[in-house]
Amino acid sequence: MYDVLAINLGGTSIKWGCPARGADFPIATMPSPKSPAELTAVLTRIRSDVARPASAVALGFPGPIAAGTTLSQAPTLWPGVDLHRFDLLATLRSVFPDAGLHVINDVSAYGAFLLARGLRDFCVLNIGSGIGSKIYVEGAEVNGPRGRGGEIGHWRDAGAPADLRCDCGGTGHVGAVSSGRGVQRFAALRASQAPERFRASLLGGRRPIDLTAEEVAAAVRAGDGFALDILAEAMLPLARATALLHVALGCERYVLVGGFAEAVGDALPRLLARGAAAHCWDSGHDWGQAFEVLRDEVRTSLLGLHHHALTRRDLTLCA
Repeated sequence: MYDVLAINLGGTSIKWGCPARGADFPIATMPSPKSPAELTAVLTRIRSDVARPASAVALGFPGPIAAGTTLSQAPTLWPGVDLHRFDLLATLRSVFPDAGLHVINDVSAYGAFLLARGLRDFCVLNIGSGIGSKIYVEGAEVNGPRGRGGEIGHWRDAGAPADLRCDCGGTGHVGAVSSGRGVQRFAALRASQAPERFRASLLGGRRPIDLTAEEVAAAVRAGDGFALDILAEAMLPLARATALLHVALGCERYVLVGGFAEAVGDALPRLLARGAAAHCWDSGHDWGQAFEVLRDEVRTSLLGLHHHALTRRDLTLCA
């Protein structure tokens, strides 16, 4: 059995597991390293946590990856850090010298999971710490010649509140309002602007600045009107972006992944469908069936990394 250690390095936490060791393989997690310099120690901790050495290590990285694993930045993980000279491959080799190495974008891991289950034409929308995306056409991932595709969270939307800043430092970005962290900031903004509605909601009783994305998601699941209004407005920039993908590329299926997407649940596809339908022409596309939330998102990301390593095992590295 080709044994793969799958590692998902996220903006908030790093998760790992060995899918080949059973369908219900255990998943471990810890806070993400706060800088590139701390990554070696974290990977060493992961290596010691695994009972036996893996044949391959597959890492999902939260940022653009060009040919040769050239990095640029990872705003949700290490905001403001220039990664052009950071050798991620060398860091992995220093900890796992005898393993085959695979490095892909973290959203691509979900794409690999969906490809393994027979999907061919779809878009993965990651709604977690930030916003990421990957488009697949006839089973092939579309990234552009320099691997710059998939960063829809950094498209500037004219309707996004200008005073909400994205993790990359920009303003008006989709990720500044539609991501988990963005919704958290947006909820604090709306709570301060509508204090009476805020106090009457399930979110009331605390300072707006102390609201968390998890609390907003819980209030949405409970049907709180104020939280639902916040989510609907916060998702409009992302809905407009998906409408653009539809009219530009013909994309019809959007799979929602990421911790915040899973936490919000069933309200999210409905709100995105309503927003997207309002921002493009009616060509007969059924927006009500366009969005779905992928459940058990951590496990599926690790399974996707495992599948990628198995299908690309002839490569020392895949960017």
